[in-house]
Amino acid sequence: MRGWWGAGGQRFLTGALWLTGAGIVSKFLGAFYRIPLARILGPEGVGLYQMAYPLYTVILSLATAGLPVAISVLVARKVALGDHNGAHRVFGAAFGLTLVLGSGATCLLLVFAGDLATNLLKDPRVVYSLWAIAPAILLASLMAAWRGYFQGYRQMVPTALSQVVEQMVRVVTILVLSLVLLGYGLEMAAAGAAFGAVTGGLAGLAVLGGFYRHWRGHFFGPGAASGYPVELAATTVGRAGSWADRVGLWKALLALSLPISLGGIVMPLLQTVDALLIPRGLQLAGYTASQAAALFGEFSGMAATLVYLPTVVTAAVGASLVPAISGAWSAGNAPLARGRYLIALRLVALLAWPAAAGLAVLAVPICELLFKAPGAALPLIWLAPAVVLTGFYQVATASLQGTGRTAFPVVALGVGVVIKAGCNVFLLPGLGLFGAALGTNLAFLVAACLTVSYFTRHSRVGVPWQAVLLKPLIAVTIMAGYLVQTTPFLLGWLGPWPGLGVAILSGGMVYGLSILAIGGVKAGDVAVVPRIGPTLARWYRQVWGE
Repeated sequence: MRGWWGAGGQRFLTGALWLTGAGIVSKFLGAFYRIPLARILGPEGVGLYQMAYPLYTVILSLATAGLPVAISVLVARKVALGDHNGAHRVFGAAFGLTLVLGSGATCLLLVFAGDLATNLLKDPRVVYSLWAIAPAILLASLMAAWRGYFQGYRQMVPTALSQVVEQMVRVVTILVLSLVLLGYGLEMAAAGAAFGAVTGGLAGLAVLGGFYRHWRGHFFGPGAASGYPVELAATTVGRAGSWADRVGLWKALLALSLPISLGGIVMPLLQTVDALLIPRGLQLAGYTASQAAALFGEFSGMAATLVYLPTVVTAAVGASLVPAISGAWSAGNAPLARGRYLIALRLVALLAWPAAAGLAVLAVPICELLFKAPGAALPLIWLAPAVVLTGFYQVATASLQGTGRTAFPVVALGVGVVIKAGCNVFLLPGLGLFGAALGTNLAFLVAACLTVSYFTRHSRVGVPWQAVLLKPLIAVTIMAGYLVQTTPFLLGWLGPWPGLGVAILSGGMVYGLSILAIGGVKAGDVAVVPRIGPTLARWYRQVWGE
């Protein structure tokens, strides 16, 4: 197992763990601040704040969404060939490109903010929030260049820490400025909240700049754990060779990033499809407008939010997988690239199946305790399969991006969006929210099947069905049976919150023991766990006899 996984396996998994931890912290902070913000601004002020964000997200996706992946791919290719100066030239060209794109997008938003607020968003007061948030596009663009560069070297710590610091500063700014500016009107308070994206961007940029300064100096020098030489120390930011070289690198970056940027818009489009069609479909089914809004809130604001939380882990695995596969593929080591894809697929399967089953079985107590909305439990049960399907799609997408095939995942998810829209239009009036949930699952099922099969044909690697489907299903069935029998007793004996916590922990232990007992985890799988992997592998062989 370790032969085809390669010596960089532990660094890959370490990167995934760092990004997972950062994603969890960022998600928690992003959910936490909305509670006090709603109390400060009230519904109308929050509405003004929220109205600016969809437009900002779309512009940001077009300007930067694919660049970190594209930069990491090109850097990883240079590193695989031992061309560290070439890797730095890629960064120099990328930094210039993000500076141009970010500045242009920021200026356009500043100039046309008034027209957008009046004609598109239908509320002139939103112009202040658009002006406040516009500089964040430039800052996010520059961060994209640095994050892609570090990820190309499979160094995920700078990205992870910058994300956490960025979110922390953003949340503090949102709460402080919204409170301070409230006396000047709701529109100014909302703009103060929107400005949090700018201060957060400045903080994240400062963290990345600090890491880069150490990278070029002693931190990754001779004898450091990374093992890379410090010939970069003699180079300077922005040096990308001649103009012809720079233009060539820009073309390569845009060719890789544009399809990914379009893919970054697909998910907001998927959410927009739900927002436009689900309330309408519910009203056609006989619900009042108020009832439809409440049901949509349970479906999208509660159940879907919980379903997408586990994808923080699978997305982190995918982000670490792109440079890992790109480096192996560029070096002509196809077996190593295939091995890294397979281990990532197995890892996602081992994590996503119990997450989906746990959300489904524990849906009622989870929704009652978190939202005081037991009505959200049924949509959560229906949406739970999307956890697994999204994870498989993310791994296959990252693998295709690592081999330079960035367009196909966009097409695959685009097909899923069309299917989702069709289900919302034709099934929702008759089946209610079950029709909408069926559309979500079908959308990601089709996207996952298309991307996995495409990568399978392209790389000539089979799918280990027993490892990713059969054995995890057996283990989660055992876990689900345990939870069904014991959860009511635990909730009654220990109380709601402690009982739910014990149920989750003990259910995880049952799943872990079950997957070990049926051979769903191999010694080679645990050997790549950072620091303790070899010890775990030796213990595994002693206990299970592999």
